[in-house]
Amino acid sequence: MQLCSLLSTIQRVAIISLLLSGCLAKFCAESKNNVVLYWGQGPNQLDLLHYCQQSHVDVIILSFVHLFPAQANGFLGINFGNQCGRAVFPGPGFHGVNEPRRDALQANCPAINAQIPVCQQTYGKKIILSVGGGMLSYQLTGIQEADLLADQLWVMFGPRNETLVAQGVPRPLDFKDQAVEVDGKGATIYITLPGSPEAANLENYISPYEASNLINSFYCRSKFGGMAVWEATYSENNRQRGYTYHAFLKKHLVAIGNYPGGCKL
Repeated sequence: MQLCSLLSTIQRVAIISLLLSGCLAKFCAESKNNVVLYWGQGPNQLDLLHYCQQSHVDVIILSFVHLFPAQANGFLGINFGNQCGRAVFPGPGFHGVNEPRRDALQANCPAINAQIPVCQQTYGKKIILSVGGGMLSYQLTGIQEADLLADQLWVMFGPRNETLVAQGVPRPLDFKDQAVEVDGKGATIYITLPGSPEAANLENYISPYEASNLINSFYCRSKFGGMAVWEATYSENNRQRGYTYHAFLKKHLVAIGNYPGGCKL
């Protein structure tokens, strides 16, 4: 099977931050109060919908696309922990070598498939697909490999193309009326923190109260967009005064935004 080259050079760069959502009224990109959660790798993690239903979460990042075609038998690889079955799409091989043991494009993620449109349409969440991750086994060795990765991201996770689907192009997270945004202009910056001491090296963790001081230091900067947390499960289980780690951050962001003498940007 040969994948079409569907992207311009600019689009191929932008697709690395692929957004699996359309225009959502409940998400405000201009806000400084947004909270982003990485989700997909937590131990015994709850499903996607659980976090979409939380009002203090604005964006959820599906984690991860963890392998590229050269490392995953010609297709990219995805891993969302306990939310997908063991079935994988058979890869076409890479550079003439077919190694089925390297197949890693998960083919059975029914809960995610069903819940993404609910998250978007009912709860107004942005759902983003993360490319990369904590593993060190993925790499690109040249422009051709980068083009192939970008093309696969587009045809597998972008707008549904019936012609390509009929040709057998896999769609791991397919659902009706799927839309994609690739405009990365005017991007804002999110400060990312581990959601608990277990989520990263202990020396990299700061308490919610220390995080509040960090927010105070950056909130008034023009490119500040909010806070991001690795990872949803760790943050959910790290509670201070009844608040999860990410809920505590949201509470502080909103409090600053509502302060009468707030930023004059």
